[in-house]
Amino acid sequence: MATDLTERLAQAATIEHLRQTVRLLPAELSLVTRDRWDGRAVGTSFVDTCTLDDRVPDAPLGLWLGYLVVGGTRPARDYLPEFRSAWQYLGWPVEYAPNVTPNVVKATTPDHYTLTVSAASTGDLGVDVASPCFPNTGRGGADPLPPAIPHP
Repeated sequence: MATDLTERLAQAATIEHLRQTVRLLPAELSLVTRDRWDGRAVGTSFVDTCTLDDRVPDAPLGLWLGYLVVGGTRPARDYLPEFRSAWQYLGWPVEYAPNVTPNVVKATTPDHYTLTVSAASTGDLGVDVASPCFPNTGRGGADPLPPAIPHP
């Protein structure tokens, strides 16, 4: 657990990791807050416990954010190698097994954030980010999420 991390700091780092990613993607791509995924309504972000047992008192928390990738002119899966290349360029270890999970690429940042890009059966392309766990006392204080992270 990152004892000096808070929800506010986790959100700021998450947004910065997404901005770094978008800078390295094709110019037509941007990110927008996600309200749907694979045909279902979903939330954009949430804070939840990092433990499997929700009854643990004062359990450490984690932040999860989701954005849709918009502006693509090709099928969603065609952009997965672009994400892999961007994350490799940033020096982040990447997991991509197109023969096993052809619609998912995952990276881990040096500060232990996990970014996952997925292509849905509906044609949506989404990026999810999970923060490292932080103390329960670090909850709150986060700014509203930017509704979009445009390509610079």
